[in-house]
Amino acid sequence: MRIPRCISAAFALNFQRHGFSDASEKAYGACLNLRTESKAGDIQTRLICSKTKVAPTKRISFPRLELFGALLLARLIASVKPALPVTIQETHGWTDSTIVYFWLSSPPQLWKAFIANRVTEVQEVIPPNHWHHVPGVLNPADLPSRGISTTELLSNSVWFNGPSSLLLKEFTTQPSLKVTDEAIKVALVEERIITTVTSFLARDTSIIQRYSSLGKLQRVTALVQRFWINLVAKRNKQLVVTGPLSVQELHVDTETLIRVVQQNEFAMERKALEDNMSVSSRSKLLPLAPILDRNGLIRASGRLRKSNLAYDQKHPILLPRSHHLTRLIVEDTHEYLVHGGAQLLLFTLQQRYWIVRGKELVRSIIRRYKMCEVQRAQAVSQIMSDLPERRASPSPVFSHVGVDYAGPVLIRIMKGRKKQPITAYIAVFVCFSTTAINLELVSDLSSESFIAALRQFTASQGKPVRIYSDNGSNFVGAIRKLRDLIRTMEHHEMLTRNLTQEGIQWNFNPPSAPYMGGLWEAGVKSVKYHLRRILRDTCLNIEELHS
Repeated sequence: MRIPRCISAAFALNFQRHGFSDASEKAYGACLNLRTESKAGDIQTRLICSKTKVAPTKRISFPRLELFGALLLARLIASVKPALPVTIQETHGWTDSTIVYFWLSSPPQLWKAFIANRVTEVQEVIPPNHWHHVPGVLNPADLPSRGISTTELLSNSVWFNGPSSLLLKEFTTQPSLKVTDEAIKVALVEERIITTVTSFLARDTSIIQRYSSLGKLQRVTALVQRFWINLVAKRNKQLVVTGPLSVQELHVDTETLIRVVQQNEFAMERKALEDNMSVSSRSKLLPLAPILDRNGLIRASGRLRKSNLAYDQKHPILLPRSHHLTRLIVEDTHEYLVHGGAQLLLFTLQQRYWIVRGKELVRSIIRRYKMCEVQRAQAVSQIMSDLPERRASPSPVFSHVGVDYAGPVLIRIMKGRKKQPITAYIAVFVCFSTTAINLELVSDLSSESFIAALRQFTASQGKPVRIYSDNGSNFVGAIRKLRDLIRTMEHHEMLTRNLTQEGIQWNFNPPSAPYMGGLWEAGVKSVKYHLRRILRDTCLNIEELHS
């Protein structure tokens, strides 16, 4: 590895220092680049030095780790300043953390002592108006903070030359984040997280039992948290947080609730983890190898630490099975998934949480929903014949499709309470190879409407080679008009003529053989299964039904 070290002022007119900082769970680092502009207008950037430190073993929030990286950068610039044999015109700082950018671009008086002292030291080296926000993929300081192999480092131009935006003639004119009052409020919420609500909930957890909705519990907790934050802000003559609740507030308060529940339910395990000891051999959490993250949450360790999954998936938050908050989380996810099945619900929950004996809890909650029990029809199982060749052989998507009608559904044509709804149907196209489903709205049971729906289908998914359907006697949701229409010679001639022009071959199943259309019958069942749960007796207009 060869790094150019020569810095000459003979052919340059302008010298600028550009420092980058970043942090991760393991380390935080900073690197310094020198930007030179020659008399001929040539611009060059070069790596001067870098420095990395291991993250503290004590739990600390991620924004504060990012602030440590900015502080390391400021001290690095101060130490390198006497060694550079050139006159520096400007010094600029770059960070990919929005919160740290707001901290460093604002007066230190806004923050508490911990943040204010470090912001003051950084701003003595890099002025507030010289801080910029850079995307994480373009931040060279991301490499020392997270680690990189030697082979990848040799071919990494960002590390040696910085982001390509520095090579522009007027790089400072590029759009940057504007420090607005709302942005400062977000930073205030992030920095001034107080433990008043946490200690209150730790003394009295009955507030969690009072609510039957997770969303309402989150909002109530967030409002109480905001109340305490504003009290402190008014006392210190600082900005108060107003307006609707933000996503950050709800996220923080959800973690606060979970932390309080874990303190009560996993007290012994938590104490052992805080003392850097292993949990008791009698603990039910022992097979999950629990760990304690920087926010004080107990998570499962697992064997996926080297995977590319999200942190919540690699280390899901542990929840007790019998607590009311766990039930609220499961019920909220179940409703979000439109009353999906147990496997889907359990898989979605495990993207962030790991519930001890969660399968039993999920099944018991689903059984409590009357809607889910009513809609779970037990089909008669019987031994079926072999699948046809088109079903068992791979083929391009929607090259061999089956079609059927689902419905009828009621739609509103015009707004108003007294407007009579009309009947419409849903054309269900099912791919034989992948079982993918495409839905098209059909206004009536005429041949013209079906041909229009078929054209919409081919326009979005491509022309199929073959189309299979029932012979008209068992179309789901169809009435006698459809059966009579399918059996008329006029319909067959019109359909054959249009399909011949499009190069599509149509195959009808034999009469009175509904078992031969089991694939699209299952598609119709899936469509009606969810529509009944969502729509019930609601009458939608065309746009709403399309959505």
